[in-house]
Amino acid sequence: MNSEISEDQDAPVAIGDALQTLEQIMADENSVWIKITQPRLDELLDEHDKYLDGLLGAKRASLKFLDMSYLELSGRNLTQADCTGARCEHATMEETIMRATNFYAADLRFVSFIGADLSRADLRGACLRGVDFTNANLTEADMRDGLLMKSVERGEIMPIMSESESATIDRAILKGADMSGAKMSNAFIVQTDLSDAILRNARFVRADLSFANFTGAILDGADFTEANLTGAIFHSAVLSHTILDNANLTDANLTGAIMESVDFENVDISTAHLPKHVAKLDRELQDILGDHVKWMNSNGAEGEQANFTEVNMAGYDLRDVNLAAADFSYTILKDANLSSGNFMMCDFVSRTCAAST
Repeated sequence: MNSEISEDQDAPVAIGDALQTLEQIMADENSVWIKITQPRLDELLDEHDKYLDGLLGAKRASLKFLDMSYLELSGRNLTQADCTGARCEHATMEETIMRATNFYAADLRFVSFIGADLSRADLRGACLRGVDFTNANLTEADMRDGLLMKSVERGEIMPIMSESESATIDRAILKGADMSGAKMSNAFIVQTDLSDAILRNARFVRADLSFANFTGAILDGADFTEANLTGAIFHSAVLSHTILDNANLTDANLTGAIMESVDFENVDISTAHLPKHVAKLDRELQDILGDHVKWMNSNGAEGEQANFTEVNMAGYDLRDVNLAAADFSYTILKDANLSSGNFMMCDFVSRTCAAST
């Protein structure tokens, strides 16, 4: 049974002191987190605002090990607040400012962080299952593995959460989030939507990213060393100087991805789905273009529709060609010349195109 927070619970503490506090809380097996009401939480955050404004005597918000499940924190400023081990399941933190906030080993399942600023936040070991980070700023956030422990009889220690809950980010939504420089080594990020996310120089060393969706993501300089990318989708993603050493790319789909200065020497890509090259198509390009014109002029009675699905056509000269209604799904058209061509009614679904016209 959770107890209510007392007035002296808001003094800031370091991680080491927080662990001692945790041992005291865990002494009562029926009381792990301390329940806090919305009015009391608002009081603490009002006091925190004064602290951030530099008001003499104001206290930084210490929300460690509090149960804030289902509470409303949207639009508030929690910069540098201490939320170590806090339980925030289903809380709402939209457009909330949480720069350098400490969420070490916190339970953040299904929290809505839409548009929130979590730059340099400490999310080590936090459980982020089902979290919505859409358009959130996670620049330099630390999301590596971490685990809070407690003492038990005979000097043994055990985790406050099971290992399977630690550093878990499965089924989360990170669509459009800025995670430049984020640290996510050893994290569990299965079936997570990272489409259109900015992941420049992010570290995913040994992270489990199986079946994650990186469609349209910017992965310049990202480090996936020994990461599990089984079944991951990289349609239209940009991989420049991306590190894939010893990563598992089994059944990963890289069709439509732009890859520049990516070293595949130390990674097995034999079962990955890679873009096809024009030179490896079953027909010459000129024959495909000629048959497509016949198909167009005969309303489909003759010739054949041009299909460049999952083909790498980067840098190709397509000036003055008639490719109306052609299929360019997941096609790479970077630096291709499309000037004066006819591309009406073409299917450009998830194409990667930075072509000249």
